[in-house]
Amino acid sequence: MKTPALTATLALLDARLSALLPACSSAQPPARGWLRTIRTALGLSQPQVAGPLELTRQSLADLEAAEARGAISLGSLSRVAAVMDCELVYFLVPRDHSAISYHRQAPQSSPAPPSTTSAKPKITAVYLSDGELPTVLK
Repeated sequence: MKTPALTATLALLDARLSALLPACSSAQPPARGWLRTIRTALGLSQPQVAGPLELTRQSLADLEAAEARGAISLGSLSRVAAVMDCELVYFLVPRDHSAISYHRQAPQSSPAPPSTTSAKPKITAVYLSDGELPTVLK
C-alpha cells in the first residue's frame, strides 16, 4: 500500500524524469567517451588536463579509455570534468519513462506469489537531494 509520502515522492520523481527525457538521446556517450571528446573539442592536450590533477599524460589516457568502456569511477570522472571546467551530470531514467507507472502496477493488498515470468522492476535507483531524503524516510 502506498503511503502519502511515497505517493508524493513518486510524483516528484515523475516530474523530474519528464524534464530529463529530452536529454536522454543526447546523453548517449560518444564512441571515444565524453572525456576525450570534450577535451579535444576544448582544444586541450592530455598534459594540460593531467597537470592540475597531478597525473601523467598516460594516466589521463588510461582514465579516458576507462570512461569510454564504462569502467571509470564517478569520482575520477568528476575530477577530470572539473579541470576542464565541466560539471558532471548523472541521472537514471526508467526505461518506461515513469517512476509512478511501475508502482501503479504493484498490488494494493497482499502480494501474489512470485511468478517466474513476472517483469522485474525497471527502476533500481533514484537520486534525491539531501532535503528530500528525510521526507521520504518519515
